[in-house]
Amino acid sequence: MRLVIIILLFKVELAIFVDEMLWKLFNSKYGVDASNKLKDYALTTLNNVQIMYHQPSAVPKLSFHVVRFEVLTTQPSAMAAHLHNNGHAQKYLDRFCKYQRSLGSRDWDHALMLTGYDIHRGTGSRSISGIARLDGMCDPWNTCTLAEGLDFTSAFIGTHELGHSVGMRHDEPYCPAKHIMSSSLGPGKVTWSICSLRDYHTFLQRLDSRGKNCLRVSNLPQKLAMRTDLKPGQVYNADTQCYIMHGQGYRQISPRQDHYDGICYMMWCGQSSFGRIITSHPALEGTFCGSSKWCELGRCVPWPGVGLTATPKRVDGQWSNWSEVSCQSCKCSDISGSVGIVTSTRSCSKPSPANGGAECVGAAQRAIVCNRRCTSSSKSVEKYIKEKCTQQKKQKNDSELTGSGTQLTRYPQRACKVSILLTNLNIFKCLIFISFFEDFLFFNRKTDLGSSCSKE
Repeated sequence: MRLVIIILLFKVELAIFVDEMLWKLFNSKYGVDASNKLKDYALTTLNNVQIMYHQPSAVPKLSFHVVRFEVLTTQPSAMAAHLHNNGHAQKYLDRFCKYQRSLGSRDWDHALMLTGYDIHRGTGSRSISGIARLDGMCDPWNTCTLAEGLDFTSAFIGTHELGHSVGMRHDEPYCPAKHIMSSSLGPGKVTWSICSLRDYHTFLQRLDSRGKNCLRVSNLPQKLAMRTDLKPGQVYNADTQCYIMHGQGYRQISPRQDHYDGICYMMWCGQSSFGRIITSHPALEGTFCGSSKWCELGRCVPWPGVGLTATPKRVDGQWSNWSEVSCQSCKCSDISGSVGIVTSTRSCSKPSPANGGAECVGAAQRAIVCNRRCTSSSKSVEKYIKEKCTQQKKQKNDSELTGSGTQLTRYPQRACKVSILLTNLNIFKCLIFISFFEDFLFFNRKTDLGSSCSKE
């Protein structure tokens, strides 16, 4: 009788590279803490990817060991921007595959490049977010993936592209377009289809038949370890996921209050000061989604009492200290009637609220008057607004814009925003403005700090 050994877990020895463009973005955002932030981001992304490859249907499961982590603070000449047309997906992948193969110490199973480019297809289309060589795993020349690393969409891109590397085709047309290997990212696409699992098993069998299954061998030391004691959404809560994707001021919101748990299917982010709501991506695994609940494979489920991860704890937010200010940085606006202002900020981060904990109460920014006798003022508020509105009219080349504007001082929360008058009330036109009100459009422009916000 022949003994059949079934392996339930394979190990991918992974090399992670970060290109110069992504390093510059993190460096400009986080300064001296950029290196640590980048490492945390990459490992949290990989943790979410690994959870996708550990779900019950995925057999054998894939675990990822980081055997190399390299931040390319200076882009190697072999991958210079002009050689891949500043992020042409196929050209950049080709360059990266050759580069990782040429490294003398190369002995990993797969190489992943996280890029700061908004990669493109070369035809004006930027709908692509990642690319990998089909059936590339274990082939030194082709075992490589390129994925945008601009936010946590990378967790879903990486899962999808690594799927191509282990033999998975797109689900369509033989399976529904609601799984990880659908041809596009989308709500709730966090499970494997029967098509993907069939492709995966066929690929592994082919590797074994050729005696080239590198996933059966593990001989490199692990350089970085993921925090498997914490799920990704416990490291970066929903608000932080929104901030990383959309920027300052964005937080997780629910279009309907009774559907808060829907963030596991698709997370929504909003900026309350402008009323803007934007879709994001399914929340990371382990993101808080309701009382004693978190996200698990697209669903909001109760926390486990026992298991690999401890039961999450409710954490109330606390303010950090106010940032220091210096009167030497005091500046006066060139708008008449202004005073000199310096601003101090604080963040609800010591600690940040988590798992339903209370938000900090109060303002995150305060203004301190540093000069009550500004003498450099040269223009009225009306003149300033006229200049900005005329500038917008020229830039947009839009016949609906009059070039005239105002302050809507009857709305205190909007009094410091410049509003441009429309020629008619038909405002359902696709513009890059933030929000609409009556016959005015508000664009992303404010009067200078210290300027008067009322004629009174």
